[in-house]
Amino acid sequence: MAGDTGGLTYGRSQTTLMSGNLYLLVQDYCTASGAQFADALRPWLPRLKAKDWTLNHEQSLKAALHNAGADPIMHEVQDRFFDRVYWVPAQNLAAFKDCS
Repeated sequence: MAGDTGGLTYGRSQTTLMSGNLYLLVQDYCTASGAQFADALRPWLPRLKAKDWTLNHEQSLKAALHNAGADPIMHEVQDRFFDRVYWVPAQNLAAFKDCS
């Protein structure tokens, strides 16, 4: 979409390619014990890390992400990831502002 600077977006809480967080999420998934689609996603890690804009049009990556979305391990990884990257820092910031 015009003006969308995030690029490829994925997950229940929508992380993006260009933020670098899609790489971090997929990396976490690929290292999780029992991740059913880790082998399908692992080859994409270098390009995800590089924030390769052409990944926005890679149908095989999108298919692998879609498949991983059905894996309960991906659900667990996403919950932990979004807590760690977004929720806990927001809570900490709110607690800090309450103290000032």
